[in-house]
Amino acid sequence: MSFPKSLLSLLLVPVLVSLGPAASAKGRGPSTPEERARVLHLTKASEANLMGGLSDQDRTWFFTFLQEVPDLTFAAGPVGAWCVKSAKMSQAPAVVFHFMLAAVAFQIEHPDRAQDAEATDQAALESLLRAYQNLVKAWPDAHAAELDRAVALRDQGALTTFVRQLRARKK
Repeated sequence: MSFPKSLLSLLLVPVLVSLGPAASAKGRGPSTPEERARVLHLTKASEANLMGGLSDQDRTWFFTFLQEVPDLTFAAGPVGAWCVKSAKMSQAPAVVFHFMLAAVAFQIEHPDRAQDAEATDQAALESLLRAYQNLVKAWPDAHAAELDRAVALRDQGALTTFVRQLRARKK
């Protein structure tokens, strides 16, 4: 499995994407049903196989798509940053990419809540935790303490509070 040019460039993409859509969407219409279906498919594939479910072509397509469409956005924030910091270094690119995919998938599946940043973060983190659990089932050495803690919080019904705490770090 390979990732785009460097870990640093991939970790910076969320920031660039959060700034990009308005400027680059000129002349581009909203996302098509086919594009939305592709995002949902990529999210499911990544959730099933976090470290190898997607190709470089899939990632490149998603980044380009997200920068071009005016109706879907991703804003980097404290929950996504926590996800990256909590993952093992070798997992960080896949973790941040999955978090982005899952956030956009939530907007597609719940257009009435697309502007609800807390709900988007919660849904993206829940999807990431499912992906992470699939990863550690396949590779027990992939455990990361903070992600394990988040899984435990989710299982205890405390993930919403945890997400709110993470989001409060931004303020």
